[in-house]
Amino acid sequence: MFRGVNFFAKLSTEIIKRRRAAPVKEKRDDFLDLLIEAAENEVNECPNPLKNDVTLVAQVILFLLAGFDTTGLTIALTIHFLAVNPSIQVKVREEIQTHLQKYVRNPLNLVSDHGR
Repeated sequence: MFRGVNFFAKLSTEIIKRRRAAPVKEKRDDFLDLLIEAAENEVNECPNPLKNDVTLVAQVILFLLAGFDTTGLTIALTIHFLAVNPSIQVKVREEIQTHLQKYVRNPLNLVSDHGR
């Protein structure tokens, strides 16, 4: 278990270093950018718990784990409800097919079409 945490801690630390060194135009405006910005800004001269990189990395890992758990549960419940409601499953499939035909050139290769 600790090997996994150490992996994510090292990965998070490296990403944070790269983000801090990146020019402003390369900002992604995601959760990590918000955390880094919060860590670098003082608010009302209050002590900032994110000043410590260990705390910042811990927040990144916590967000990842919390997001993984809730996302996995949401997907599992969605699949369950679609399995027990075949009529809704057909509607959802049709809607997905319509969307893919409208917005994606090659629905079988979504990776290359991403962000066009």
